Amino acid sequence: MAIMAIMAIMAIMAEMSIMDEMSIMNNMSIIDKMSIIEIMSIMNNMSIIAIMSIMNNMSIIAIMSIISKNLVIVKLSVIANMLIFHENFDYYENVAQVAKTTWAKLSSKYKRLAKQVTLQIRSGVGADEIERPTWPYFQSLQFLDDRVIERTSTSGNLDDLDSSSDEAIDEIIESETSVYRNSEETESNVTSI
Repeated sequence: MAIMAIMAIMAIMAEMSIMDEMSIMNNMSIIDKMSIIEIMSIMNNMSIIAIMSIMNNMSIIAIMSIISKNLVIVKLSVIANMLIFHENFDYYENVAQVAKTTWAKLSSKYKRLAKQVTLQIRSGVGADEIERPTWPYFQSLQFLDDRVIERTSTSGNLDDLDSSSDEAIDEIIESETSVYRNSEETESNVTSI
């Protein structure tokens, strides 16, 4: 839609003899390479310039100089936006390291606090008077606690699998070699005929 509006403005300029057809075609190839931000800002600038020229009776040369200055400003703003993006991109390169150190700090702080809580737990008289941690959401942070999950022993099952898998592999090798031998015999029979 923005390109159509610029094309309409260029057509009006061609009718007013501001631009000839060849320069319009050259400008169309430039429009294809422009970003949406550039096209929208040019549209706004051209409409403002058209209104100014009607109100102030500005010359065509003055209008074109304003347009060229605005194109330079648009290019500079696009470059500035790209530089801002690249600065942010450099920040995001370090996010993994920052997250790793933050996780380590949080985990170590939780472990220290959990250790204090376990030292305070007593049985018998006074067990109800234990101070609970004042750290907000302490119970929700228990996933930070180190946990070791023991695996079940599978030694008996592995022995059975080893012998059955060896037999299956031997059968596959025997079938492949028999197919290979049959193809060799067929080739020798064909060449002898």
